[in-house]
Amino acid sequence: MNDILFPEKVYFKNHFTERELVLVRADCMEISPAASARITSICNQTTVYHNLFQERLKSAPYTVSDAVEFLAWASAGWRLGTHFVFFIIHDQFGIVGAIDIKSAELDNAEIGYWADANHPGNVTNAVLAMVNSAFETGFVRFTAYVRPENLKSSRVLKRAGFSPSLGAQERDGFVCLERRNTSS
Repeated sequence: MNDILFPEKVYFKNHFTERELVLVRADCMEISPAASARITSICNQTTVYHNLFQERLKSAPYTVSDAVEFLAWASAGWRLGTHFVFFIIHDQFGIVGAIDIKSAELDNAEIGYWADANHPGNVTNAVLAMVNSAFETGFVRFTAYVRPENLKSSRVLKRAGFSPSLGAQERDGFVCLERRNTSS
């Protein structure tokens, strides 16, 4: 893993407003009560909660303790070289989303993300910024699993250059999209 060197920050623009945002590596973020509170708030938003946490948490709310645990896990992934979480940072509101590479498997790494519904227009460009940065570090192929009814996420991935995957491992209740590095 030592040969994969991600930048600490990757800049991109909001699709609608052209406002500059930044992806910040989780290990370069200050873990604070404000960060935990923002994550808790976003992860309890209806769409994020339904798609990511409702089943896992058995319909219990996403708590500040869950956020603190997530922040520790996100930072540890960078130290261990096992997974790579970036936070989407708005200069006025702080954390407005997160995006991650779930493994160090260069030819088949899965990505995932969540974002604040009150700040639209960030996710597609955040995916593009992260994936393009990761391609420069040696990643070759990314996959993303999406529930068929999650049309917003499917559109995000398609705009970011992902297409239906023919050779992906199946996962019940999900569709797999992929993007390959075509410049290598």
